[in-house]
Amino acid sequence: MAEELEESFIKDLPEILTPDELYPTHFEVEDSSGAEPENKKVGFGTVVNAITAALPGANNSKTLYKSARLYDRNVPGGNATDETLADLNPDFLALGAICWVEFPQPSKEYRLVYASNGQLSVWLDGSFSNIKVSAQWVERDSLEDKNAGIQDFVPFVSTYSDGDVVKFYIDGVLRLFSAKQDLVKSSYPDKLIPEPTGLSTDTNWEEVNGTGLTRITSWLKGEYKLDEVVAYNSQLFRAKRAFTSTVAPASGTDWEVFAGAGGGLVYDDTELRARVENLEQASADLLDNIETAKVDLNARIDALVTAAEPWRAGSYVTGQFILSGGNVFVAKQDIATSTIAPTTSNVYWLQVNAASSGGTGGTSYDDTELRELINDKVTKVAGKGLSTNDYTSADKTKLAGLQNYNDAALVASIATKVDKITGKQLSTNDYTNTDKAKLASLENYALQADSVSEDILTEDVRIKLNAVSTIGDTIDASKVIVNIVGITENIGSFKAGDSYSGTQAGFNEKLVKKYHYPVFNYLHWNGEGSRTVEAGTTFNSTDTFTWSIGNTINSKANTISIKSDGVVIGSGLANDGSEVLDIPAFTLQLGESKSFEINAINTQNESFARSITIDTALARYYGASALTPAQLKAAVASTADGVLSNKAIGGGRGLDYNFDCSGGKYPYYLYRADLGNPSGVQQGPTTFSSYTVEDITIKDKFGVSRSYKLLYTDTIQTAGSFNLKIN
Repeated sequence: MAEELEESFIKDLPEILTPDELYPTHFEVEDSSGAEPENKKVGFGTVVNAITAALPGANNSKTLYKSARLYDRNVPGGNATDETLADLNPDFLALGAICWVEFPQPSKEYRLVYASNGQLSVWLDGSFSNIKVSAQWVERDSLEDKNAGIQDFVPFVSTYSDGDVVKFYIDGVLRLFSAKQDLVKSSYPDKLIPEPTGLSTDTNWEEVNGTGLTRITSWLKGEYKLDEVVAYNSQLFRAKRAFTSTVAPASGTDWEVFAGAGGGLVYDDTELRARVENLEQASADLLDNIETAKVDLNARIDALVTAAEPWRAGSYVTGQFILSGGNVFVAKQDIATSTIAPTTSNVYWLQVNAASSGGTGGTSYDDTELRELINDKVTKVAGKGLSTNDYTSADKTKLAGLQNYNDAALVASIATKVDKITGKQLSTNDYTNTDKAKLASLENYALQADSVSEDILTEDVRIKLNAVSTIGDTIDASKVIVNIVGITENIGSFKAGDSYSGTQAGFNEKLVKKYHYPVFNYLHWNGEGSRTVEAGTTFNSTDTFTWSIGNTINSKANTISIKSDGVVIGSGLANDGSEVLDIPAFTLQLGESKSFEINAINTQNESFARSITIDTALARYYGASALTPAQLKAAVASTADGVLSNKAIGGGRGLDYNFDCSGGKYPYYLYRADLGNPSGVQQGPTTFSSYTVEDITIKDKFGVSRSYKLLYTDTIQTAGSFNLKIN
């Protein structure tokens, strides 16, 4: 078989790092099967196939990874003993199995996917037991491979959204169904989502075309996504990348011919029909416009011909119509002096009607030049000429209604006004020179502490005031009223020109406020501070940060900055307590965390900050259920969410809980396996030993398989409050 290979040595193999480098590698070996030994070159794939074929079980083992030499017998140069995809034993194949095929080059991997008309009958899953389904091999990561990943229907999941597609067996036949509405497990009496029935009366599910998952449209210029399928010239093409298509599809860099037209495809010509309808309407409108223009042009020509006057010697202008000898002529140019009557041979005139009157015996004429002349003219009206701006009847009417403006009333009104002066305004009472002189002679009244009238103040107040200057008695600052007008300089939180009216305590606070350091009281991201979320949680909502600063007056304006995991995502922000920033969606896996930090600058040019952290942990599940242990294990193997009534994120192995086992139920407790078996279990105040702990695998709400411990009592319980304390 002709193939381009690179010569390598076994000692060099550790330096070959990628499949693209490894696949073309070959070895020189000695073939001693014949009479004389021969040196032959053997490709890497051939060596792999030979080795795997020689291993115990090889392809005939219950594994989900296989290898084959050839895709099928049609590959040129194949040997009769070379294994192909078709040769693989279906008893050792299951949906999802992957087979590496060496030829044709380049080598590819193929995956087994469900197909209602598939030629293979393979096991449903890697257990290699119970159910066999129809299947076919498809290229790995191809469109067919991706569409094969449809979820199985599970009644224990919390929710199916409107339009979700699931696989479900009815009478041994695998069928596809789409949710007609949002289906929420908790809304059904038995807390299980109803199974699809395949009946037209089913209000929850409707059957969909098992292969109708890829919608096809006709190719039109525009944006296309990776793997999008279009129809063009009776062929299907699949986009090999996301790009803007301006040229019709052809096999090459952007498009590949898609052979899978038989299944998984639904033709959608909605946009094509819309464009065709628009073109048809535009064509009809154009024809209507042409007919209208023809009628208008003929009417204009008839009007000009009808208005034509007999020719007489004199001057004429371009486009002027005259009658001569029973015919109509139009001047082809300005004629200063016309002394010869127009004829068909006269270069100055163009005949525009038949050669003779009466409509018979004449010759037709070409009116192209005439039409061009007419298009450059306007109808002549006696007493009027062309204008740069059109003076319409409306303009004339408006002008007739105008007259010279009489401003006598305005002048009289101005005489009653005074000139405006910045900083001054009219006063309700006249402030005279006498008032000003009187005010200047007044001073603030100073109360003499030793001469307070007994008639004015109570005895206890008088005693305090008289004693202040001599014994330094303390006065309650919250009860002393201070009124200050026109502070002369910047001090504390006061600025020059400020006034203050309030308690002495309030004044003291503002006086020293400048020196109180600002601090962040809190920082929230999407309404919460630091928290722990379930491992696998994805965040893709709007990112809103809110905060509060104490002593905010001593923080500088527009110095807020926000970091995500140490990277600045917003700076120079206003201190308004809220900011919306765009953070790309992210998922936190087990052991990962996300941190946010907010910073600001105080008036002393010092930075102050606050941070929050989002940590991850696995969930614990517990509650009483009528399911048997075997049924519960089957349920949580699909999804643990919603199977038991309680769920807690994080925490250790310990649990102290009253299980409601009314009607006969098992108490169940699921926690992560690495926490180990309980050191002891109590039922109320006494030691309890009638329980079982098993190691099982569950799937969390994100479909990730996790190793867990399952604890349950050996017998069903009936108490309405069955307490277990697990250590």
